[in-house]
Amino acid sequence: MKTLNIKEAFNNLLDFIAPSVVEYNNVVLNSKDVSKGDIFLAMKGENVDGNSFYKEAYERGALITIFDNPYFYNKASINKILVENSFDAIKSFGKWKLQKSLAKRVVITGSVGKTTTKKMLYEIFTKQYQSSMSYKNYNNELGIAISCANIPDEVDYVFFEIGTNSKGEIKKYSEYLKPEVAVVTKIATSHIGRFGSVEEIAKEKFSIAEVDSVKELWINEEDFRFINDEILKDKKLFIVGYGDDADLKIDFVRDIEKGYEFCIKFNNKSYVFKINHIFKHFILNASIAIGIALNEGVEYEFIYEALQEFQPEEKRGLIYQNDKNIVIDDTYNASYDSITAALESLDKLECSGKKKFAIIGEIAEIEGFEDEIYSKLITFSKTLKDVNVLFCGDYFEKYQDEKNIRFFKNKQKLYKFLEQLNSGCFLVKASRSKKFEEIVDYLTNKSRGKNVI
Repeated sequence: MKTLNIKEAFNNLLDFIAPSVVEYNNVVLNSKDVSKGDIFLAMKGENVDGNSFYKEAYERGALITIFDNPYFYNKASINKILVENSFDAIKSFGKWKLQKSLAKRVVITGSVGKTTTKKMLYEIFTKQYQSSMSYKNYNNELGIAISCANIPDEVDYVFFEIGTNSKGEIKKYSEYLKPEVAVVTKIATSHIGRFGSVEEIAKEKFSIAEVDSVKELWINEEDFRFINDEILKDKKLFIVGYGDDADLKIDFVRDIEKGYEFCIKFNNKSYVFKINHIFKHFILNASIAIGIALNEGVEYEFIYEALQEFQPEEKRGLIYQNDKNIVIDDTYNASYDSITAALESLDKLECSGKKKFAIIGEIAEIEGFEDEIYSKLITFSKTLKDVNVLFCGDYFEKYQDEKNIRFFKNKQKLYKFLEQLNSGCFLVKASRSKKFEEIVDYLTNKSRGKNVI
């Protein structure tokens, strides 16, 4: 159950015609996503005024609409709220929900692996506690506020992810959420075009721990070099990794069919887990989630079961298979580190005799570092034993095909090459803006029919 007290929740309330206290399902930004019992948040955009879609929202079952355009507010009949600005209103609404909630807050940031780690945590904790998590990748200021507004009234744990592409955002979001447990999954070159160096990226990410509410900080061992005494002030640090100095040590990893079995040592005890996915780098995400869960008293059996059942979100490694093709859809985002990790996993994957192809697109927000990063990526690709790497995008036009590597200026030229293939095992990965899910659709529909495995 979720409850809204209209007079308490909004600090910029102008008027409302509705019961002052209502129970609702979710706060929804897009009128097309509204279901019965939802609150429709109408916002003015640069090109479209969301207030004008209030009729569609009500037709789909909206319980109430939040307006910031008096013209459309006056046209609506009942169950309506008028605020000065919907963006400020949802931030106020979310803050109010946080203040009312008794849930323990776990907030995850990092260059890669945020959504996967968050989903693992949620699925583990749900086995034993009432839990909630932010929707998909709602990790910017608006998404965080909506996620807070959607916290159930009675919940024990809530999991958020926060992202950034400019300095100061992580601390700002952390001060809003006031987490007790903070996670930095991994520092990598994502957004390096905006920050200028990995060190500046690390400074931004670790600002999550500058908030007084944080009592625990979980990191991976490779990022300990970025830690200083100021970050650790009044906080317990947990290091996760393969080394002997790790607080949670990944002791061994074994390949199993379609996944991995691994052992971790934590608090002088050993535990064995399994994940059913080809991405080996998911083990680090899982180990962070395991450590937090064990520290919070979640039973081993629940953690084991949740991880064995785990499947990633759409576009984050979800696997499709039909008679001819195996397609690994990792099209949501890309960085040098995430691409090379995925390529390593594909190189070791047994694909039932099918040829293996990695379709790699351009990386966003690396302005000024393109030559350096792509050159490293091409050099790495040459070391793969069993993968044909197909780079696709305008920036790759200047490179020449060699060994196991081919370059395509655009998707149309890539499709002509793919049309010649009868079958294969394909990894598809690029930054979200490149819309490489179109290539996934092409590969999965080419052989008619698709099934998730």
